[in-house]
Amino acid sequence: MKLSLHKITICWISLLGLTLSATFFIHKKSAIFFILFFAFTKMIFVAFQFMELKKAHQIWKLIFILLLMLIFIVLGLIF
Repeated sequence: MKLSLHKITICWISLLGLTLSATFFIHKKSAIFFILFFAFTKMIFVAFQFMELKKAHQIWKLIFILLLMLIFIVLGLIF
């Protein structure tokens, strides 16, 4: 239980750090790339830690990451 709580705490602090670090890129030219990258990374943290995708079958992991990459690319092309 303690190890699980430790991993969740580290994941939560990482999510908070990524959110705060995205604010530093607001006024940059390439802000959309960094913000999308941080959002992509945060979604992977949430999916694997809190949605327990790490225990799922390999195909679900692959589908999730490919879907996130597709969304990342489409949004990157739009903006």
